Amino acid sequence: MARRPPQLAHAAGRKGSTQRPWHGMGILTDADTKARNETRWGTVSSTTDLMEKGWNLPHALTVDELAEVKEAWRAAAERSLEGWLRYCRSALRPWLPHAPVPFAADQQAHR
Repeated sequence: MARRPPQLAHAAGRKGSTQRPWHGMGILTDADTKARNETRWGTVSSTTDLMEKGWNLPHALTVDELAEVKEAWRAAAERSLEGWLRYCRSALRPWLPHAPVPFAADQQAHR
């Protein structure tokens, strides 16, 4: 059976670098990093405004950095879509054995 491709999500912005939902969704503290071996990551945003007092100060992205993020998301979305299409066709192949394989990536995989 084909593996499902990942879904895209975000973990940046002013609310980035937070605890998992079952740990409270608050800011990761030094105690969290020691107790659960979790590490903070740098947060980015369009502004340096804090989410709330005590939260990480985000790095305000420049216009060039925003363009890089946009391009990275576009490429990730494209890869994810291609992966989902391959997964769906692979999952349906037993029921549609004579269905065409229209995408180049799939044609290479089926050779």
